[in-house]
Amino acid sequence: SNTVKDKMQKKSNIPVLILCAVFVAFCSPEKAAAQVCEQVYEVIVDIGRPNFGVPTAWDTLYRKRGMQTSLFATEPYENGEVLTFGKIMTEKEGTVETLHLSRINTRGRVLGEELFSAKPFEEPLRLMQLPDSYVLASNFLPDGEDGLMAGRLVWFDRQGTKISERVFRDPKMDVELLDISPALNQDGIIAALQYRRPGFENLQHSVVMKFSSSGEEMWERSYKIGIPTRIDHVRAHGKNYFGVGQILVSED
Repeated sequence: SNTVKDKMQKKSNIPVLILCAVFVAFCSPEKAAAQVCEQVYEVIVDIGRPNFGVPTAWDTLYRKRGMQTSLFATEPYENGEVLTFGKIMTEKEGTVETLHLSRINTRGRVLGEELFSAKPFEEPLRLMQLPDSYVLASNFLPDGEDGLMAGRLVWFDRQGTKISERVFRDPKMDVELLDISPALNQDGIIAALQYRRPGFENLQHSVVMKFSSSGEEMWERSYKIGIPTRIDHVRAHGKNYFGVGQILVSED
């Protein structure tokens, strides 16, 4: 079946060249209205036995009773606490049922957790920390395992309360989130997305977007240079943004 991982792991038979792009930043962010969502949580945590063979300050076993739990990313707080991003799966087929954002203190105890419904076949990609918020990135299949891929970004404040959400999809193309990175001066994020037509390797291109720390779109750049391109990573440096990826070329 064509799950999100299947789609993400498919390799092209077309040779590739390394692509490096530079983007100049401009546009000013606008404030977005916050949407507050409160979730009731129930967490079961066991403190693991210390392992003196490695310099471990603490370790913990994190799980939901009777369910599969998987952590995908963590971000530290200044006081030593940790924010984690993961998914809770159904027992029967391992399908993602719920995504969770949890805060764990320096003793391995869970202080709180935000749960929110997963999209169909959603796969977490990355958790990013900003001065005033956190951003979660993932990809999913809106119309089921035989449908097209879409990307998702969700913004949370420092207390783990949802602020806003963005979904990226196209009626004819897969839309895959490949990377997110802090913007210049930490005033938001840069996201790299890939648009591709299933079954047509030559019909794909890259899009780079900037969002404020609350999820408002600030600008968008589409890269269509006559041949297929793919920007895998974006980073801020100095006064510019750099993108590294691939140009797909024909064997002819």
